[in-house]
Amino acid sequence: MYGGGNYTVAQVAQTDTIILRWFEYGSLLLASKAFKLLSLLGIEANTAGVIGWKSLTFVSAGLTLIASLKIAREATESNALRLLYFLLMFFGPQAVLYFGFVGLEPMLVAVIYWFALIAFRLNRKLTTNRLLTLWLVTAIGLLVHVSLVLLVPAMLFVTARALRLRTSIALVIALIAYVTLLAIVFDNASANLEYARRVLFLSDVNLQEGYSLFSPRHLGDIAQLLFLFAPQLLLLKYFFYGNPNRVNADGNVITTILLMTAGATVMVIVEPLRGIAFEAPRLAAYLAPVALTIFAYINAWKANDRIRIRLAATLAVVSLAVTLAVLPSYTRIALADPYLTDYLDKNEYHNLEGCTAFRDAYFYRKQLDPANRWEWSLSSRSQTFMQLKAAKEYIAAEMYSQALTILYRVKTEHRFLTEPRYLIGIVQRSLKRFDAARPEIDTCLLMDPYNRDFLISDYRYYRDDQNVAEAVRRVELALEIYPGDIDMMVDKMIFLYRAGAFDRAEPLAMELVENEPSQAYPWLIKGFIAQQRGNVSAAIECYETFISLAPEEAETPQVRKQLNQLVVERQGKAKD
Repeated sequence: MYGGGNYTVAQVAQTDTIILRWFEYGSLLLASKAFKLLSLLGIEANTAGVIGWKSLTFVSAGLTLIASLKIAREATESNALRLLYFLLMFFGPQAVLYFGFVGLEPMLVAVIYWFALIAFRLNRKLTTNRLLTLWLVTAIGLLVHVSLVLLVPAMLFVTARALRLRTSIALVIALIAYVTLLAIVFDNASANLEYARRVLFLSDVNLQEGYSLFSPRHLGDIAQLLFLFAPQLLLLKYFFYGNPNRVNADGNVITTILLMTAGATVMVIVEPLRGIAFEAPRLAAYLAPVALTIFAYINAWKANDRIRIRLAATLAVVSLAVTLAVLPSYTRIALADPYLTDYLDKNEYHNLEGCTAFRDAYFYRKQLDPANRWEWSLSSRSQTFMQLKAAKEYIAAEMYSQALTILYRVKTEHRFLTEPRYLIGIVQRSLKRFDAARPEIDTCLLMDPYNRDFLISDYRYYRDDQNVAEAVRRVELALEIYPGDIDMMVDKMIFLYRAGAFDRAEPLAMELVENEPSQAYPWLIKGFIAQQRGNVSAAIECYETFISLAPEEAETPQVRKQLNQLVVERQGKAKD
């Protein structure tokens, strides 16, 4: 609940420009619209971000509830079974996501359940509208988040059966799609650093040493997640073990098994960036098909309603017990605090994310004492935090050799951490070692191509290397992503002036002076151009404004000297 929620809120509330990435376009678009609406009501930005995400969570939970009720109602005429089926589905492994969860995962659950509802109806009877609706729900899922590609094998299976292909052939088509999609995921991740950070590989090439796809640590984590969120699976397996003929292998059973297999695959291959303890509720979203599978198994069981009710009741009690047992630690931070504290003591790598997550959660609740405790604990818990802090202090003091020693060590220890690479690029640029700076800047952009700081570092590299034309081109590309960004617009204005493009620099300076009069450098560029055109009075006014706005800037002494010279010259002309 609190691991990563601060990062999610930051996506909409702590940036001037909300970047809608293709792989999460739909979910972030909805969150951004909710945030902007709440902001118009005068709600503070971070609070609006939290409320916006939570509102989407409750809407998604409502959609999941409706889908569960519809599936249960259409499955049987027995009111008792309907109630039990509903409890089984709605209080599945994903139940932890219903209660104000901050993130996109509740939306994934809602899409999965509505997909299942349409698929079950299509398995019962083919109609063109149902088939088109199934494809539409799949497309919406992919728009919400790319991980819902897990729907595709089941969608192809249901479609093939609806088109009167044999079940065996439909299943082969689904399995081929499953293997193909898995291959595409790993192929893209192996060639793209941005995705490599999010996917676990066969060897420990990613964030944590000794943590890979089939490593004991990872397998142990997955086993614990299954036991924590879906112990019903053990009971179901025990009940039907050795008796596969007890269940009719109908379309609904195979559909839900395909969904469960694909969902579990996503859960297994995703890299827990903030540690498994923080990512557990997020990964639970991909276990949502487990509840659907349990329902489909019981409903297809060759038994009368009385026996079916007994099994459904047993599993429903387990589902409710699991939800009630787990829920408090995810909805009350004071209960989660000691568990995660113990986890962080044993997993130093995740201390930075863990401490900031708890700090922000307590600040949001206006519990300042525990918030400050987590803030202060960063210095004692996270060696990475301390090393980066020391490096920044060395950079501020222009002790670049000491800073680089620390930064290269952190970079080696945390290969997919961008901050040390970003800082190395800044230091090497300052030292005019452009060949050493460029690879670090490029790597940062590969891992996070829309990061504002990395884009600024990219074009300032060319500025420092005296390649003004390329600096202009790069800053214009950055402004396509962050239109209206003041810092980028100021840099572009300066680059255009240095390139001699006064006809382009002057209108930009005028625009900035009009819209952002507290910005110093537009006044300076405006003054330079005015002086070159012989408009001494305008130049003096601009220089005086620049000095008043930026008395400590490096250029200020030279501008003050230039101003004094112009004033003396004007006074001399006045005497003549």
